[in-house]
Amino acid sequence: MPGSIIIISGPSQVGKDAVVKELSRMPTLNLARIITVTTREQRPEEVDGVDHYFVNDKEFDARVARGEFLEWAPVRNRKFATPRRAVEEALTKGRNVLLKIDVRGAKQVIGRYADAVRIFIEPDGLESIRRRMVEKGFSDEQLDVRWREAMDELKAAHDYDYRVVNNEGKLSETVEKIAEVILHLPLKG
Repeated sequence: MPGSIIIISGPSQVGKDAVVKELSRMPTLNLARIITVTTREQRPEEVDGVDHYFVNDKEFDARVARGEFLEWAPVRNRKFATPRRAVEEALTKGRNVLLKIDVRGAKQVIGRYADAVRIFIEPDGLESIRRRMVEKGFSDEQLDVRWREAMDELKAAHDYDYRVVNNEGKLSETVEKIAEVILHLPLKG
């Protein structure tokens, strides 16, 4: 039986990475890990082919032209994409695919997989997002850009199948709510 696609979106600093990391540790969810492709610089602690596939703009654009991506989007002068073949292989093997992507990427995926489940992670308040951005050490310019992006992302929350608030200090509750959604997805086939 084929797996399902689960899309996780939400504004910057809402805790998407932490949620996805915890969900990935839950074997009962049968999640396949899809390694994304990016044009951003590789950080010292990152490993190519483990954290991301790091490519230059020319290679990325060539892969877009060849139709290799399920979705892709420019994000702050860099590009990110989900390899189509990896998703298709995981689904064929009956694995669930968890995609942490922005609302633009989600629309692209829904265009190809209308039955993908969309989960939007919301903040417990706008002030918590702003505070996390400041704590992260973003410059004023970066703060402005990320804040505008966050407001745009929040406007799209109503398009999602599920909306889960990630309350400050209650990550495990957020993870449990999303895990319940995944565990109770309708069977396909």
